Amino acid sequence: MVMGVEISGVPIIGQMPELPTGCEATALTMMLVWACLSVTKQDVATRLPKQPVPYTKDGTMYGGNPDLTFLGDPFTVNGYGVFHSAIAKLLDSYLPGNALDLSGGSFNNVTAAIDNGSPVVVIITNHLNEPRISHQWVNIDEGEPRIINWLIPEHSVLVVGYSDTEIIVHDPNTATRAVFDRGLFELRWEQMGRQAVALKNPPKGGCQQPKFLIS
Repeated sequence: MVMGVEISGVPIIGQMPELPTGCEATALTMMLVWACLSVTKQDVATRLPKQPVPYTKDGTMYGGNPDLTFLGDPFTVNGYGVFHSAIAKLLDSYLPGNALDLSGGSFNNVTAAIDNGSPVVVIITNHLNEPRISHQWVNIDEGEPRIINWLIPEHSVLVVGYSDTEIIVHDPNTATRAVFDRGLFELRWEQMGRQAVALKNPPKGGCQQPKFLIS
C-alpha cells in the first residue's frame, strides 16, 4: 500500500458456523475484543434486540425496522440483519459513552476514525456484489407506515485500514483480512445507506490486558 494506515492488533473472528447471519455481531465483537473486552460473538449476538422476520398478511408484507432490532435470529440461516443505530446502541451498552455513529456522512469520516485509531463497523454487500432489493415491507415500528426495502447481499465488516486506492477489512464471512478497491467499496457503502460505527475514544495501541465482563 502507498501512503496508507492500518490499525494493528485487531483480531480476525469468523461468524461461521455459529452465526450464519450474524456478520454485524461478529464485526462488533472484533472491535470489542480489540478494545479490551473479553466477549464472544455469541454474547454479542444474544444481546442484540430482535424481532421476527417480516411476515405477509392479506397480501402485504409487514416487518420491523432493522435500524432498531435484528430481524430474525443471527444463529440461523433465516436471519435478515441489523443496522447502525442498534449496533451503536449495543456498543454503547458495552462501553458507555464511547459509541460514535458516523452514519449518513462522508466516507472521509470513516477514514478519520481510522486515523484516530478506531476500527469501524460498516454495512456493505458480501464480496462487494451489486445490491438488489429482495423484499419490501411496511414498517410496523413507526407511527407513519413506510416501505422498507431490504437489499441483498447485505453484509457487515470491520474496517481496519485504508490507502488512497484500497480499503482493508476483517471479514466475518471469510474470517480473513481482505483488501478491496476503495472506489468500489465506497460505492457499495453508499448504496447500503452510508452506515458506520466507530469508537470515540479507542485504546491507544489496542488491548494489552483484557477486561472481563460481568454479566
